[in-house]
Amino acid sequence: MTDRVKPIFVVPLPLFDITSPNEAPGYAGANVGRFKAAGVVYRSSGAGSVTLRGNFGGSGTVEPDIDFVALLGTNATAATTARLKLGSTPSETTSNPAYDSLPQLIRSPAPAAERQDGLSHWHFPLPSLQAAGPNNRFWEIAITNHTGDFEASMLVIGKRVQSGRFYNQGEQFGAQDLGSLEIGNWGVLEDTGGKVVPTIDFTLAWETEAKFETEFRPIMQRGQREMLYCCFDPADTAYRQARTVFGVLRRPLVATGARKPGVYSQDFSITSLI
Repeated sequence: MTDRVKPIFVVPLPLFDITSPNEAPGYAGANVGRFKAAGVVYRSSGAGSVTLRGNFGGSGTVEPDIDFVALLGTNATAATTARLKLGSTPSETTSNPAYDSLPQLIRSPAPAAERQDGLSHWHFPLPSLQAAGPNNRFWEIAITNHTGDFEASMLVIGKRVQSGRFYNQGEQFGAQDLGSLEIGNWGVLEDTGGKVVPTIDFTLAWETEAKFETEFRPIMQRGQREMLYCCFDPADTAYRQARTVFGVLRRPLVATGARKPGVYSQDFSITSLI
């Protein structure tokens, strides 16, 4: 049995100037940077030269610290791989990158049970932090060994925050039906369509003051309208796909002091778009 791993969170970095050499009409590569529109996807025109490229801002901006990437809502097949490259210029990112993840299977491990929509996510923690500097302004994602048109919904790149302690007992996995079903005046069911989206609720108690102030308070101060990636159990198991969410906080994130001074408890409630 694989040991459980503490939850991780990633605030997605803004992605600029996203392009793809073979995007299908109406399914631009830029769509992977539209975090609040999960249904607006990128699609390649065939499997050849499937590449997404972009940057983290214009000249003069401060490059970010990076140690995590996730490509969400893909139609990857068993052999499909993704490869992250970082560099100081677009050409160097392609030919002589400062960082190269090498090809990684997207569906690894394969999910224990397929989602209803048949989609899957690529979850890749970088082995080491790529610190802020001139070498990671530009990024490239190359997809290989895919059959047919490749699709993806969103690309998350950023620095992960991991809880210092495990979650409390009582975690809840659920689903929110965005449609409705009512009985009309004449006894006819009136079905208003809507997507069914995953939800997750859990409590992280016993976080240290330093962990809260440096890593979780910035997440709290972003409010409930900004997107947040969370993998409840990042262990390399077939259930990781189902325990990965990307969405918004349903309730304000509040840190409550515990009986032990300098220790805080936080209740997370997330509605996912994926």
